[in-house]
Amino acid sequence: MEKLLGKLFWIYLTLQLAWLPAFSYEDELVLKGGVNAGRMEITGFNGSEDNSGGVGFNTHFGYKWTKWEFALSSYIYYGKVDQLAFQGNSSQINGNGSFRHVSFGPLLKYLTDYQPFKNYNFYFGGGPSWSLQTIKLEDFRVVSGEFKRQHKLTYRSFGGLLVFGIEEQMAFKQQHPVYVEFVYSYMAASKVSVVDAGDFSDTNILSESKPGQSIETWFWMISAGIALF
Repeated sequence: MEKLLGKLFWIYLTLQLAWLPAFSYEDELVLKGGVNAGRMEITGFNGSEDNSGGVGFNTHFGYKWTKWEFALSSYIYYGKVDQLAFQGNSSQINGNGSFRHVSFGPLLKYLTDYQPFKNYNFYFGGGPSWSLQTIKLEDFRVVSGEFKRQHKLTYRSFGGLLVFGIEEQMAFKQQHPVYVEFVYSYMAASKVSVVDAGDFSDTNILSESKPGQSIETWFWMISAGIALF
């Protein structure tokens, strides 16, 4: 009799563990993180524009209910710019260089019942976003004003983003469920600064002004990551 009860107990436990992935954790704080890869399109001064690929990271810290999730989200993107015209205060510059984008903002997501794959539910969401974009020119020509090699341009921008993705449904966040999402983001610059980056221990802002014309950036990214804890 004891052997029979033992076998029944192990059968019951095995069935319970087999069903765990069908249910998702809820009403918990969660930190998620992962990597990005995608493309950026940016419009510069005098109608110049460029698009290029890049990579980066993403983090999300928030609270998950049954269907909804609210998080403070950040996306970091590294790329290149080529043959763009920029204006900072009284200086106009044409050139190539490196591009860095750091955005931060609240993101609200809704988890649907649709499963394109077993135990992976589709979700969508969106929210406003604030960003700081930095351009360090490596090969440039000064059209007017003064701009030195140790200088860099920074743009404070505001916009928003939309996300569509799938997330693995696990019973506990400690099982580190994964997610894969498509991110679309639009940013418009509200202020441009020329910064002296010659001394890494001291950031010296040389000038700040509103953009002479609309400086816009679009991002299309694939992000993937896991629940960390």
